[in-house]
Amino acid sequence: MLPTTRIHFVLVAVFFSIFVQPHTEAALPNILVFLMDDMGYGDCSTYNPASKVSLPNIEGLAKHGMRFTHAHSPSAVCAPSRYSLMTGNYPWRGRLPNGTWHFHQRSQILPGQQALGQLLQAADYNTAFVGKVHLGGTILSKATGKPIPFKYDYLDIDFSQRWQGGPADLGLDFTYCLPQGIQGPPYLAFRNGLLAGNPADLTFWQAGKHGNSEIPTAGFGVNNWDSSLTGERLLAESLTFLDQHFTAN
Repeated sequence: MLPTTRIHFVLVAVFFSIFVQPHTEAALPNILVFLMDDMGYGDCSTYNPASKVSLPNIEGLAKHGMRFTHAHSPSAVCAPSRYSLMTGNYPWRGRLPNGTWHFHQRSQILPGQQALGQLLQAADYNTAFVGKVHLGGTILSKATGKPIPFKYDYLDIDFSQRWQGGPADLGLDFTYCLPQGIQGPPYLAFRNGLLAGNPADLTFWQAGKHGNSEIPTAGFGVNNWDSSLTGERLLAESLTFLDQHFTAN
């Protein structure tokens, strides 16, 4: 269990997480929120006793926390739902009504719209994001210094520059982001807005099975990409953030 003397906020999707903790002592609650792609209301026995899926940790959180039975998703798919959770807006109030799905499209969050991380930072929370994004962003070209076009050569991407408009620019102190999860390229992560790895180690992956890893759509990524290890990597990044925070406080 997390220390009760510290505010802790965590927002997690399958490949998408936010962690928020306080900079100072405060009598405010620790918060843990999971946003999960493709998980139905009846998949957890907490809400459906007939469920055949065992989720002991989630069931434990529900048992010792609060349950809500009248919440509704703003969309049937992940990207626009994530925008709504991040901003409190309906999906059609963002840049595209159906969500922004590519990492190099302009951010789904429009100028002037406040993101959840920014709101919580203003309340003296320490924030972090770990996982799948699907909210767009801007990546620059080596050749022009301008945003890369929709159709691009990955070798032209200037990875010495930050991925702009991603979670690192949305009120989050630490970020480890999979721009499009494991469902499509790029198959890599950004840590605090910069490529987590060496640009020289990028390669082009063909669609198909590669060892334990599945590449659903051909595209570029790091040369050691393994989708089967994604959960372990995200968990490690999350726990490192938590350990460092509680050690410092």
